[in-house]
Amino acid sequence: MPSLRRHHAPGHPAEGWTRLGALFSLWILAVASLTVSPSPASAAEPFVEPLLDLGGYVAGVEAGWGSLPYGARLSAGAGWGFFTQRAHYRVGVAVPVEPAAEVGVGYLDWPDVYLLGQAREQGAEVQLVWRPNWRDVVRARLFHGLVGKEAALLDQRVTYGYLAHQAQVVYAWPLAVQTVASATYGQTHAEDGSTGRFYALTLAVPVSYGHLDVIPRLGYSVGSEALPGYQFHMGGYEDAWLRGYGPEAFSGPIFLNLTLEYRRAWLAPLQVPFLSELQMGPFVDAGAVAGHDTPWSRLDWHASYGLTAAYPIMGVLIGADLAWTEAGASRVALRASGRF
Repeated sequence: MPSLRRHHAPGHPAEGWTRLGALFSLWILAVASLTVSPSPASAAEPFVEPLLDLGGYVAGVEAGWGSLPYGARLSAGAGWGFFTQRAHYRVGVAVPVEPAAEVGVGYLDWPDVYLLGQAREQGAEVQLVWRPNWRDVVRARLFHGLVGKEAALLDQRVTYGYLAHQAQVVYAWPLAVQTVASATYGQTHAEDGSTGRFYALTLAVPVSYGHLDVIPRLGYSVGSEALPGYQFHMGGYEDAWLRGYGPEAFSGPIFLNLTLEYRRAWLAPLQVPFLSELQMGPFVDAGAVAGHDTPWSRLDWHASYGLTAAYPIMGVLIGADLAWTEAGASRVALRASGRF
């Protein structure tokens, strides 16, 4: 199935974040170093390959048949969720509808990374990935089933749609500008027949100039009354980055966030294989969360700063951050991030 992940799995326990992040990162390093698998999109035979979902933080195995009538691809995956601490599965069929688009249908029990504040979802999905040109990627998804704020309890029945668009607005070295926008709209379905609605809008504009990255992010949501926990989180590697703080340090229906990071391969002149690709540099994160009635003059801003190191492996960026808050508290964490 095409990957349409947006958020990191919510509900990260503050205790064990670094330990679990280290476990997951080491697992990725081991698989990436020892395994070379054909892409299921091009394989004409049954395939078995490692499954690494960096949105839901699930590691496991995926198998299927890569070439069926009409170019369809059947796949089934199962793995262990590092933050949900339980097994997950997904099955589906994806069919190309034109050279630049693919439609998939499936059923899954997976860590929820689309809906704010939800840890797990179980139900049916239909999704689309469309790449009309090298600059744009459009991703859409419809889902109906159960979700839960806690991974052990699926207590809300929902129907929702998700739409995201990534565009390469400017690409003229040393300047590159992207936009990443998403919209989510859905309804809850209670046993007594009543419904509630929720929706969220997000926008990020990553700007790179040489080795400097400037990433403003903002988000607006409504629906925490209908769907408990439906709000943004700031801190760690949440919806809004504030790396000096732990996961879910701050929460609210609205957030503003800015990251500045200067990262380059300082050791490349040494021409040592591993060190030549190791990127290091300083960063600063700043942001605020707010309620719908919070005036701009009363936003509660927070910041963190520190040093980052990252190494790319097969499309996965393994990173480590040493960060401080404005109050002087320090924190070390590992992370693994993939593509949009």
